[in-house]
Amino acid sequence: MVDEKITNVYNMGKSSIGEGSYGSVCRGIHKKTGEIRAIKTISKSRLMYLPRFRQEISIMKELEHPNIVRLYETFEDNENIYLVMELCSGGELFDQIIKAGFFSEREAAVAVKQMLNAVFYLHTHKICHRDLKPENFLLSAPSIDSELKLIDFGLSSRIPDTSAPMTTKSGTPYYVAPEVLGGRYNEKCDLWSIGVLAYVLLCGYAPFNGANDKEILLRVKGGKYTFPESEWNGVSGEGKNFIQRLLEYDPAKRMSASEALEHVWIKQLPPDASKIDQNTQSRILSGLKNFQGISKLKKIALTAIAHQLHDNEISELRRSFAALDENGDGTLTIAELKHGLDKSGIVLPVNFDELVKEIDSDGSGSIDYMEFIAATIDQRLYNQRDVCWRAFKMFDRDNSGKISVGEFLKVLNSKEKQDEAVAETAKFFNQDTIKQMMDEFDENNDGEIDFEEFVRMVTK
Repeated sequence: MVDEKITNVYNMGKSSIGEGSYGSVCRGIHKKTGEIRAIKTISKSRLMYLPRFRQEISIMKELEHPNIVRLYETFEDNENIYLVMELCSGGELFDQIIKAGFFSEREAAVAVKQMLNAVFYLHTHKICHRDLKPENFLLSAPSIDSELKLIDFGLSSRIPDTSAPMTTKSGTPYYVAPEVLGGRYNEKCDLWSIGVLAYVLLCGYAPFNGANDKEILLRVKGGKYTFPESEWNGVSGEGKNFIQRLLEYDPAKRMSASEALEHVWIKQLPPDASKIDQNTQSRILSGLKNFQGISKLKKIALTAIAHQLHDNEISELRRSFAALDENGDGTLTIAELKHGLDKSGIVLPVNFDELVKEIDSDGSGSIDYMEFIAATIDQRLYNQRDVCWRAFKMFDRDNSGKISVGEFLKVLNSKEKQDEAVAETAKFFNQDTIKQMMDEFDENNDGEIDFEEFVRMVTK
């Protein structure tokens, strides 16, 4: 939690752009950087169990994936907790379904793949969402083909390390899995919900309907559904089979997220790495090479810039990351990068493995989303002064116009999500090493980095 009043940091809009169970969402403008965020205000008095909500926050702070909404920072006062999140201007997927009636098969497959990518990432990180529904997927922009972002981790749970089942009955009637109603289940409950979502996208209504929640839940418990010919005769056999394998009553026979991503209905429709144009692939490889040779302090700065960029500023890189990420787990292995870049006919350098290891700042053995963005940002983007300014103000905590060694360390030791990606890039650094790195760019030798020095460091 930030130890400061949110109104000192953000100008908060007076009108609501969304409502939740425990509060409302408004737009907020960061006073230093001008960044526009979504700010969710949660009333403490309406929270039945505050520690449970703090678990939601701790889960969200761990997540960094293109299909999961970013939590930047949190604030708290006597009455409320404030979550500062990525602003998704496209609204809920639910509204798009209502507007369109139903999706084309390709549109549905593209959307479902993004859902599966998010869920696979969660399950890989031992997190079960437990409330997947159209209202909990936002579109990053006002277009039906814009990126989907998963939100609302209020019912999420950490998956037990043992084979012990989860037992809390949670979820939304139309989308909840039958085993959840029985009180003994695992993360496969999320895959049932994805199956229901795919069904809804393709025909516009849920497979388990009823006049009220009681009737709906009775039909969910029964697990029986059909594909009425009038609505489904235009849907492929692969699409129906995909749904059948997710709406498998026995969780042991139900597809996992990784298996669902390999299903022919998903594999044959959305684009893959072979469809990234050669120029983009060349820029990616060039970025990976350049990232290896830059100073450690510049890597920290570029990671800060990457974390501040809007989706529309990195849309091409985001799509490239998703295409290269063959198994959809939200990270890129050396093998995935090689396979994806090889398709363009680009000759990879003999030290390619070492390039990737250099970018892997957290030592995980693969490149995560923010590491990839930091390494491959187009230089024309971070040469822009307003982009540099956003990153600079992330470090300039006292608004003095200069960054001190102490301010660098404050960011690197911060528990806030917007700082954690930067901290991972420099987690082995201390005050002396930061001072030594700053000396290279401290042109006037005053012991601090001003904005002009910061710009020259980044654009060098």
